[in-house]
Amino acid sequence: MVLLQAAMLGGFVLFVFLCITLVIGTPLLTGLFMKVYWRFAHKKDNIADGKPYYKEPLPFVLSILLSISLLIGFVYLLIVLFDRLNLNFGYFN
Repeated sequence: MVLLQAAMLGGFVLFVFLCITLVIGTPLLTGLFMKVYWRFAHKKDNIADGKPYYKEPLPFVLSILLSISLLIGFVYLLIVLFDRLNLNFGYFN
């Protein structure tokens, strides 16, 4: 019973970490990807003028999807890293 409670608490902690990572990281990475897109599209005046990102919907939606997928992959890699650090339990036993 104690192991079940520990597993449930660990899952809750990872879920909270994932939510916090998505809430903080998605706007930051979306802004970064939009600025990179504007540099490659030769629209540097949009960066200087502070044009909102949502004015160009397709690159904005693509940058949101890319940032969310990268953050989920980052959290998954952290789970695998923590699993590798404790060799007695987990996937690789």
